[in-house]
Amino acid sequence: MTPLPLPLLVVERIMPSAHLRSWVTDEEWAESERFDSEQRRAEWLTWHAVVHRVLGREAKVRYNEVGAPYVEGSKIHFSVSHSKSLLAVLFSEHRCGVDVERLDRRFDRISSKYLTPEEQRLGCDARFMAAAWSAKEALYKYVGEKGLSLFDDIRIVAYEAGHTITAQIKDGEPLQLSIREYSLDDGIYQAVTID
Repeated sequence: MTPLPLPLLVVERIMPSAHLRSWVTDEEWAESERFDSEQRRAEWLTWHAVVHRVLGREAKVRYNEVGAPYVEGSKIHFSVSHSKSLLAVLFSEHRCGVDVERLDRRFDRISSKYLTPEEQRLGCDARFMAAAWSAKEALYKYVGEKGLSLFDDIRIVAYEAGHTITAQIKDGEPLQLSIREYSLDDGIYQAVTID
C-alpha cells in the first residue's frame, strides 16, 4: 500500500446509507441499524466508508475509553465531524482533531456558554463564532480528556479570518488550528483542524 500523505483531510457529502453498503463491513452495516434516524445512520456509515477507503477494507474501527474512534492496530490517528450534509475526517501520524459546522448555525445564541468576554472581543461575525466553536471542539477531540470544559479550559487567543485560529488548553502553549471553507448547495461550511 502506498504511504498516505499525512495529515490528510477528507471532506465530502454525507451519502444515503443505501449507497454505502459495499464500503462497510457486515458488522458495521448491522450496527448502523441501531440508529432511528436515517440522517444519523448515513453520517455514521459515511465516515466508516471513508476510513475503509483511506486505511483499507480490513480496518477495524474501535472506540477508546473516552469514546473516540481509532483503528485497531494502526498507528494512524483520525478524527471525525459532520454537520448537515458535510462530513470531515482528518487522518494524521499524531493526535488530531477536526470539527465542521455550517456557517448559518446560530452560535451567537449560545456564545456566552463557550466564549469568555475576552474571547468575544476577538470577533462577533458568523465566521468567527463558528471558528471559535469548532476550534474548541477540535481541541477537545485532540486532547481526549473527559470533563474538559470548552468555556473554562480551552481559550481562544488569536484569530485570522479564513486562515487560522489560535487557542490554549488550560495553561499550555498556544496551538494554531487551520480554517477551511466549503460551499455546498445548502450553505457554506467551515472546517477547523489541528494535528
